[in-house]
Amino acid sequence: MWTLSAGSLLSALDTKRTLKELRCYLAQASSQPLPQTVVTLLDDTERRLGKVRDTGPVHLIECADEALAALLAGDRRLRALYTRLGERQLAVPAEKLPAFRKALLAQGYPLGLPTGLTRTDPLRLRARGSART
Repeated sequence: MWTLSAGSLLSALDTKRTLKELRCYLAQASSQPLPQTVVTLLDDTERRLGKVRDTGPVHLIECADEALAALLAGDRRLRALYTRLGERQLAVPAEKLPAFRKALLAQGYPLGLPTGLTRTDPLRLRARGSART
């Protein structure tokens, strides 16, 4: 006898198992048809799959004030390169950062270094992947 809960099912899916694999395993492990509660749980979970996803790393850019964030939002070159998160924050996907920097510089705003880093600290810059060798 085995037990299946929403938590154990979600944990299995979070470890890169597929719902198809789990359905096959459950069907093979049981000599009886799956109980309707299990079928319902699997169906409900299948509807939820893909509703929340990781789209990859982003850079969180903070503007000095809301007015600057609004100014940047009006630039047609920048608009497609970020998502505004709040009054002063912008989320820039890692692959769009070079284009964002270029468009930002064209607006007259060079992108500053992450908090706590200086240009005279090459070891820390290299550790964060920001230094060019």
